[in-house]
Amino acid sequence: MALLCVGRVVRPHGLKGEMKVKPETEDPFRLEGLISLHLGAHATTSRRYAVRSVRFQPFRSSWTIVLGLEGVESIDAAEALRGQFVYAQATDLPELQEGEWLIDDLVGLQVFLESGDVVGSVRDVLDLPAHPTLVISRGDGEDALVPAVSPFVTEVNVAERRIVISPIDGLLD
Repeated sequence: MALLCVGRVVRPHGLKGEMKVKPETEDPFRLEGLISLHLGAHATTSRRYAVRSVRFQPFRSSWTIVLGLEGVESIDAAEALRGQFVYAQATDLPELQEGEWLIDDLVGLQVFLESGDVVGSVRDVLDLPAHPTLVISRGDGEDALVPAVSPFVTEVNVAERRIVISPIDGLLD
């Protein structure tokens, strides 16, 4: 059972056990209709909860999830879950659209220049306010940060385990 991180509990919301969750996904509405979620510090130690309710509130330029879970019926019970990660079973989530990828799918992919030269491999993807950013291990001990947006990323092929980038001058220096 593959669990994917979809959010993190920020704080309780109200008195009846609901909690505010910061989404860790570009599309928090993917959580609509899920019948269970897992909460914990790590996926391997998380606990399964039946979903009681899911609502969305606008927050700055994004959304906050207001989540109600069976067995979490009070503000104290919700407070005990503060800071926990929220995981969903990968098979329960809707299919990704064309041009969408999971961060876990990008980590480990080889990164190439359009010329075919190897840059390195994706070590991490940072979720920065402006845009996601690839952290590329270059093999020389240095990391390169490349915005994960076009025109910098020209091709992502998860099946072939490769990403092609077109950096501007100085980006990889």
